[in-house]
Amino acid sequence: MPQILETPVEILRTWKWCQEAYATHGVKLAFPKDTNPKKTYQWRYATKLANKIDEWELDKQTAKAFINIAVGYIKERNLLHKGMSVFFQDNMIDICYDRMQKHTSCIDDRINRFSATHKFIKTKCRNRTPVSVLLGRESFDKMRNIVRWYKSNDITASYLSMSIVCTEALSKLAVIVPDERNLLPSDAELYCQAIDLLKNDDFESQAKTILGNDWRMLCRR
Repeated sequence: MPQILETPVEILRTWKWCQEAYATHGVKLAFPKDTNPKKTYQWRYATKLANKIDEWELDKQTAKAFINIAVGYIKERNLLHKGMSVFFQDNMIDICYDRMQKHTSCIDDRINRFSATHKFIKTKCRNRTPVSVLLGRESFDKMRNIVRWYKSNDITASYLSMSIVCTEALSKLAVIVPDERNLLPSDAELYCQAIDLLKNDDFESQAKTILGNDWRMLCRR
């Protein structure tokens, strides 16, 4: 049976995560002024949520992901104005937990595809210059490799957005063959996708490890 948390440290940490999640949507969570936080409804909700996280045995990263996903869903329902109380209305917390599990599965799939792209490019390049390989083509009437491989799902958009080599190849492609560059996601689309994916600490950590020196520094948050 999960223990009931009594330490303010765990509760305040959960409260801080909620503050950060709500703040990204323009909502400020705060304890009432001139009031002992432990005697407020906010503290009660933070305690219940901290206990739920402990019951589920979520690590720090997963707990933060759950709260971010939950607050995003709460925004979709136009319930942000209710603060943390909405977590405990109806079966909201269970719905959000299910959404987190689906999201985690999706992130795992993206990491696997990211890794597969890296291995694919390494195999294709071997001892040759990566950019020249990406901009090469099988024959005169074929599209550049980077376009063909993206179209065949051998290269993912997330990889294009976070790899220095791919970014350089995309820039050169825009000059060499603008029409083919237009067949790939725009720089703005790639940037937005990178920023969205890098909200997940696990994805960011593994993407950095996979890319090594090819990690695109501009993608840092």
